[in-house]
Amino acid sequence: MRNLSLLAVSAFVLVPIAICPIAPNFSAIAQTNPSRANISELLKRGRDLWQKNDIPGAIEAYRQAAALDPKNSRIQTSIGFLLTQQKNYADAINFLQTATQLDNRNVRAYVALGYAYTQSGNFPAALTAYRYAAALEPKNPEVLQSIGYVQTQQNDLSEATKTYQQVLQMSPRDVKAYLNLGYVLKRQGNFKAATELYMQADKVAPLNADIWFALGSVLADQNQPEEAVAKYKRVLQINPRHPEANLEIGRVLQKQGDLTGALSAYRRAASSNRKSTAPLWAIARLYSQQYSIVEAIVEFRKIIDIDPNDADAHLELAKALAKQQRKDEAVKNAEQAEKLYNRTSNAQGLAEARKLLESLKS
Repeated sequence: MRNLSLLAVSAFVLVPIAICPIAPNFSAIAQTNPSRANISELLKRGRDLWQKNDIPGAIEAYRQAAALDPKNSRIQTSIGFLLTQQKNYADAINFLQTATQLDNRNVRAYVALGYAYTQSGNFPAALTAYRYAAALEPKNPEVLQSIGYVQTQQNDLSEATKTYQQVLQMSPRDVKAYLNLGYVLKRQGNFKAATELYMQADKVAPLNADIWFALGSVLADQNQPEEAVAKYKRVLQINPRHPEANLEIGRVLQKQGDLTGALSAYRRAASSNRKSTAPLWAIARLYSQQYSIVEAIVEFRKIIDIDPNDADAHLELAKALAKQQRKDEAVKNAEQAEKLYNRTSNAQGLAEARKLLESLKS
């Protein structure tokens, strides 16, 4: 069980997506009734399976507990949170909405609901959920961080700036707030203010690799690649396995024609963060550009292993397989891409997948 403050790389700058709640402690959750012993046993089993990362088993245990105690908001919250771990956001939202209806002061349910909506791309609903949480816990900086992220995603940069400034007033040593306020300032084109803020952050947390990476990103956005690389190299002095710095250095080396050096940097980035698909995409594209189709296929499969719902990866894999005259496999992946694009209403991707299918079946 973890308190997951999920970070994503957007233009290779750290931005918080949302806060998932700590798994509640259910030691005293069961109310006095004839089923109390059964509920307690199921909750304990759910906790144990969760700790072992057996998410399906934990969900089943909590579902059984919920059947015995259907009005328990915290059990509904746990099921919803676990479903987010499976990226089953639609079902998670249903459970978390039930949790908030059962207990309109359940902050963790609102936070998890905001996260599920965020991951589903429903930012207005996410913002509403987070605002409920903030109303209940106005001094919770993590909730405000999530609000700031949603505002940034909605391109409401002025409000996001105010939100992150509020976080810093509340938690003046919160490095994450510095990083994200700097990112918003950079998005607004205020590179000077972003740089000054990152330098303040460096005083708060000296030798923080993410701060130096952010400084490099400001220089990169101002088309100063050599200066940016110098900052990225400083990042690697602090943390040689920093995935984003290795990735960015790889991109610079690739632009300079040093494909061997670029590939090595991408590999370091991939090994440093095995859950990230960004380095694998860089490797796959490099191989594709060099007509190393077999190697590209391997990388696209790795991407799909990490994220089976990546429609772009299925489409690119289908294209690569088609070039190898492996039509059956190509059709299978193109059909999966079509299905995923259709699910997300991606008209451009859907059209491209259907065009490829038509050529493969002709």
